[in-house]
Amino acid sequence: MEHKVLIVEDDLSIARLIKLNLNLAGYLTESVEDGLLAFERIQKEKFDLILHSRAVGVNAERGRKNTKKTLKRSLHSWSCCAIIQKRI
Repeated sequence: MEHKVLIVEDDLSIARLIKLNLNLAGYLTESVEDGLLAFERIQKEKFDLILHSRAVGVNAERGRKNTKKTLKRSLHSWSCCAIIQKRI
């Protein structure tokens, strides 16, 4: 069984690097660039692990505001998996 990892990272070059390394290690990966997209994905699909940057919130251009603390709490409440928060 392949494990699925959701990468929540607003820096696309970092997201690609993480994705590449996890794919090479045999993991299925998906990446999103903000917290709102992460909420949408975890409501539709089950992930074994969520990696997210501490700097990632909800993109203000999408018309929503959210604090990093609320994002972390919401991710925990919506998911049944481990969440690792990357320090910047």
